[in-house]
Amino acid sequence: MKKYFLILYLLITASIYANTQVDSLKIKTPKTRRYELEEYRVIATTPDEKIGSVDIKHLEDTSTIKDLNLTDLLKDISGLSITTGSKGESNLRIRGFQKENIKIMIDGRPLSGGYFGNVNLSEIPIFDISEVQVVKGAISTFYGNNATGGVVNFVSKKPSTENWLTLRTSIKRNNTQSLQLIAAHRYINWDYWLNISGYKTDGFTLSDDFKPTPYESGGVRKNSENTSVDIQSKINFSLFDIHSIGISLGYTFANERNVPSSIYEPLYRKFTNWKRYQFTTISAFQIGPWYNLQASIFYDAYDNTLQEFNDIQMTNLSLESILESWKFGSTIKGSYILSDKNTLHHIYRFEKDVYNRKDNQNYDKWTSNNTLLHNMSFFLSHKFNHHWNTNISGAFSKSQRNFNTLIDAHIDSGLTAETINTNTYFEPAISLNYEDNNFSTKNIFLIPHQLNAGLAFSQNIQYPTMHQLFSSSRGNPYLNPEKVYKIELNTKFVYLFNHYIANFETELFYNYLLDKIDRLNSSQYINQSKTKNAGFETRLINQFYNKFETSHSFSYINLKMNDDYDYYHIPKYTIFNSLSYNVMSNLKISYSINWSDKRLSPDDSGKLHNLSSYILNDIGLYYSKNQYKLSLSIQNIFDKDYQEEYGFPATGRNYSLSIEWVIF
Repeated sequence: MKKYFLILYLLITASIYANTQVDSLKIKTPKTRRYELEEYRVIATTPDEKIGSVDIKHLEDTSTIKDLNLTDLLKDISGLSITTGSKGESNLRIRGFQKENIKIMIDGRPLSGGYFGNVNLSEIPIFDISEVQVVKGAISTFYGNNATGGVVNFVSKKPSTENWLTLRTSIKRNNTQSLQLIAAHRYINWDYWLNISGYKTDGFTLSDDFKPTPYESGGVRKNSENTSVDIQSKINFSLFDIHSIGISLGYTFANERNVPSSIYEPLYRKFTNWKRYQFTTISAFQIGPWYNLQASIFYDAYDNTLQEFNDIQMTNLSLESILESWKFGSTIKGSYILSDKNTLHHIYRFEKDVYNRKDNQNYDKWTSNNTLLHNMSFFLSHKFNHHWNTNISGAFSKSQRNFNTLIDAHIDSGLTAETINTNTYFEPAISLNYEDNNFSTKNIFLIPHQLNAGLAFSQNIQYPTMHQLFSSSRGNPYLNPEKVYKIELNTKFVYLFNHYIANFETELFYNYLLDKIDRLNSSQYINQSKTKNAGFETRLINQFYNKFETSHSFSYINLKMNDDYDYYHIPKYTIFNSLSYNVMSNLKISYSINWSDKRLSPDDSGKLHNLSSYILNDIGLYYSKNQYKLSLSIQNIFDKDYQEEYGFPATGRNYSLSIEWVIF
């Protein structure tokens, strides 16, 4: 089947290439036209390249330096729930979908979810992020497979033509600090970017109201120390002013990283020799005035050794597990302007996920399994007129699962025990969008000046994770993919009145998931559940005289639509409010209040617990002048004691100081 995918793709590409070559003889491409790498903004902000709505969080220069990792950037986005779990990793959920259903990207490059299918945002240091793009509702195949729950893309800034070297440092409570040195510059036809950063913490401090347990006395959270170093680099250059090539390299490592366990169990964990590394190359070619072609190759991998102990001195070793995991893939995308009203994209993706594992329990010999995934998709945008447009996408995908046992983890010397080929699956998606930027030209209060609305539907496929397929105790290599139906209705109104600007957005959604992979009544993963949920989200942003800005968001999700399934760690209601005031042109103060409803959370035995609702209050002061930026903030002002997951208390009151200096 794989060869038919490849042959079909080559025929499509060849035919379009031939047509564009003929057209290019008639209309010469302007030499001054430079094509920007679209992978930088793979999630589009216009209706031309999306199905459902896209939430965009633009980051102001004065506020981004206060954040130490990517987790902090998502906490105020409605519909998202982020918790910290049993291995110190962040667990991101969107509208009830779990972490393995969410695709995380940086500059359009998908990050590997590894063996367990989870991208730990807290392990990814923040560098120069310009915006966060979030897709939560109906989703097109534009983003590839395994994004049924949504997509989060972090877009980094492009280097400046003025600055060369920047130093940035952040300090928090209990000797938590980060130091970054950024060398970046942009020339006429090329740019480079190099980030070297270090992160260190002696652990985080619990609330003074925390009630000690036999395994956690309070104060500084036990076994939460961590030190890591991160190196990231990128270079981009143009060819003949119309083609572009980009290469990025990254390496993050920690010799030892401790992991706090549940406060109700005598278990202590740490990672040794923790490493993560990536390589990406992207090429974009303008072939004639109406057709461009992009090709990317990426490699994303991490290695670690997890050790578990039964004593706080870490002398009684109970588990030592070595895990090597990597993802290799390629994407080829062509975009063809058929006419003023029609644009066609055709995309081919290939991904291979591999893991090698060995431990002193169930994996006494090196075990290596892998999956291959092929995806061919199209995306058609059609404009009916100045106000109405539609987007239609579809994809065919197929997966292959391979079993191996290795004598040497670094030499593929084992025998393939079995190969399983899945069926070919089809994923359709369609949206109808309306846009009116001159809804009202009169300066009348409460009459919208801009209106955007969209109705979207998609059917998406989620392939099983490596753990669900190949775990020695729970895995099932014959699992079918999950199938998700998603419907979303979204509206956006923009109001203008003198010096007042307001943005009001609403989103109504319905999700229906079939063949959900779970272990509810079985020791092995099986396709046994059907789940559904529905809800709505609203956001109101007000601006007054370029001085005041208020933001209010509310989200609701109906979690009682299933008789035999409970959603874990998902609040029914969340409310977020913030107020910022520009004291002067270079000084701003902000205050935020975040309320989260009660949640269900299981312990290790599967018993469910009700976690109490909580309110968090944060305040920040941001100052910038010339080449300097400064931020002071207090998180969890009232030192609230709360748990994000059962047995894992969150940080108490925290103080933060961040400084950025553009050296030259």
